[in-house]
Amino acid sequence: MNDLFSDISYIGDDGTRRFNILINGCWQCLKSTRTFDVTNPATGELIGRVPQCDPEDVRSAIESARNNTDIKGYSPLHRLEIMERAREILMEQAEFFAETISRESGKPIAISRGEVTATAERLRLTMEETRVLYGEYLPGEWVEDTQNKFAIVIRKPLGVVAIPSS
Repeated sequence: MNDLFSDISYIGDDGTRRFNILINGCWQCLKSTRTFDVTNPATGELIGRVPQCDPEDVRSAIESARNNTDIKGYSPLHRLEIMERAREILMEQAEFFAETISRESGKPIAISRGEVTATAERLRLTMEETRVLYGEYLPGEWVEDTQNKFAIVIRKPLGVVAIPSS
């Protein structure tokens, strides 16, 4: 496994890769000890075991995210730098990510490589959108009944969300 992601997993006593979850800066700080298997749907190969969070773990993760995310404290320039670094890491580790996608989904490696490239492109496009985080001026000149008027669109983050697994 790639050294950059070494804290994410370990080999369990049974020889199976066990994946960790990061909550509040602590790997594997869970109330639940249950796991579920992740298998390659194309081959049936066991990829590893992942913690099955209980509701208290989810609440803890949400609370940690709320307490440790100060989106207002990041200037647009800083956000751009973070996204650019994420894009660099993604491209530096492109083959690792593509192989992981293929193992988890059963997709051919060529399709997984395309997904990694598409994700890098989405990050680049998102970086362009970051430039309008503090509002966007829309001239009314494009529609006859709004001549000599304008609108300002202000984007406001939704905040922390949790999504149940299927």
